[in-house]
Amino acid sequence: MEGESLKASSPVWPDLTTRERQILYPVLEGKPNKLIACELGISMRTVESHRASLFQKMGVKNAVQLAFTLFSQHGQADLEASISNPRPGPTTQLADADD
Repeated sequence: MEGESLKASSPVWPDLTTRERQILYPVLEGKPNKLIACELGISMRTVESHRASLFQKMGVKNAVQLAFTLFSQHGQADLEASISNPRPGPTTQLADADD
């Protein structure tokens, strides 16, 4: 489901924690840490920590490099499909609660 195409072809994907995977997509969408923290129900400092770990594991210094790296490895259609899929967890539950 979420990121399966990324998971299948990325040697780094198995090294990412569940939380790093949850943070990956909002970071690619350009969401600020504060909003990601609110959506996931965690502190902003925790988001910053997971984000730094994610960047280190992916070998990038910022979100732009992260997006470029993933785009280069997986292509636009593959990346857009992964980003547009609803993510399981608290963000999906919050969206469902608003309906």
